[in-house]
Amino acid sequence: MLIRNFYTSLIVILLSFSVYAVDYQVRKVASGLGVPWGMVFVADNKILFTEKAGRAGVLNTESGNVVYLTGLPKVMAQGQGGLLDTAIAPDYTQGDWIYFTYSKRVKDQGVTMLARAHLNGNRLQDWHDLISTQSGTDTSVHYGSRIAFDDSGHVYFSIGDRGIRTNAQNLSSHAGSVLRLKRDGSIPSDNPFVGDNNNLPEI
Repeated sequence: MLIRNFYTSLIVILLSFSVYAVDYQVRKVASGLGVPWGMVFVADNKILFTEKAGRAGVLNTESGNVVYLTGLPKVMAQGQGGLLDTAIAPDYTQGDWIYFTYSKRVKDQGVTMLARAHLNGNRLQDWHDLISTQSGTDTSVHYGSRIAFDDSGHVYFSIGDRGIRTNAQNLSSHAGSVLRLKRDGSIPSDNPFVGDNNNLPEI
C-alpha cells in the first residue's frame, strides 16, 4: 500500500509539471565570441557580456550586432582567472553603476576584485575597484565569481577557495567565502564579523 501511494503521488506531481510546461525556442543570436562568463540585460534588447580573456561587449538581441567596449582594466587572464561576472542592481536605470568581478595580479598573486563602472556609449567609464580581496594564492584556479543584490542596498559576491580547500573554513581569508558590502564598497555595520579582530568583516 505504501509503495502504491508513493507511485500515485509521483504521477500526480509529474502531471502537475506537464500542465505548466512551456515551449521554448532556441535561437542563435551571436557567434564567434570568446569565452563568455557573465551577462546582464542593460536594456530590453541589449545584453552586456564579459569574456574571460578580458573583453566586454554589448549584444543587440534583435540584430545580433556586437560592439566591444573600451575602458576595461588589465585582467589576469590565466588559468581560470580573467574578466568574470557582471550584474546590475534591482533598481537599475540607464546610466547607473554596472558591477564586475575579475582577477588581478597583486604582489605576484592572483586575487578576485569587485569593481563598478558606468556605461557611456561604447565605453566603460569611471571604473572603480571597490575591493581587492584577501584571496591571493599562487594557484590559477577557483577565483569565482558571481554577483547578487538584495533590496536593501547590499551587493554580494562569491570567491572560490583558490585551490586551497581549507580556505573555505578560514575566516581570516576571503577565499571560499561570500562577501557582503554596501553598493559603494563599504562594510555594513551589521555584518556578522564586524569588530571581530580574528575574522574579516566583509564576510
